[in-house]
Amino acid sequence: ILTNRPVSMVLDVSEIRTAWQDSDFITDCLCWHNVYRQRHASPPLTIRRSFLFQLCYLAQTWANHLAHTNKFYYRNDKDIGQNLFCRPSNGLVQDVSGHFTQLVWVGSTCCGVGKACSRTGKIVVVAHYAPP
Repeated sequence: ILTNRPVSMVLDVSEIRTAWQDSDFITDCLCWHNVYRQRHASPPLTIRRSFLFQLCYLAQTWANHLAHTNKFYYRNDKDIGQNLFCRPSNGLVQDVSGHFTQLVWVGSTCCGVGKACSRTGKIVVVAHYAPP
């Protein structure tokens, strides 16, 4: 159901490039981020390959952690901004999402995203932004 989701620990930067280089999910997220940023007079986010892989790796690692532990909280990292989204599997509870402000923050120039699915089917999406 989820594409480009690592199934094992990434040990090498070349594996990160392989895992996320052609991800439609990342491309779609970047596109929609820029649609909303344009509506709020923010410059578009760009892809700087080396930084994107690092942000995507961090976002994917955090999404995996949240899905595995069945918790929903922000990573405490002063060097990146963060948005979280969670959709429960039962559909009876409303979506839980983080702050819109970070998405359109003028100072952010790069974004990385990750998604994971919990054992109960809950989908967790994490977006990291730099600079925060």
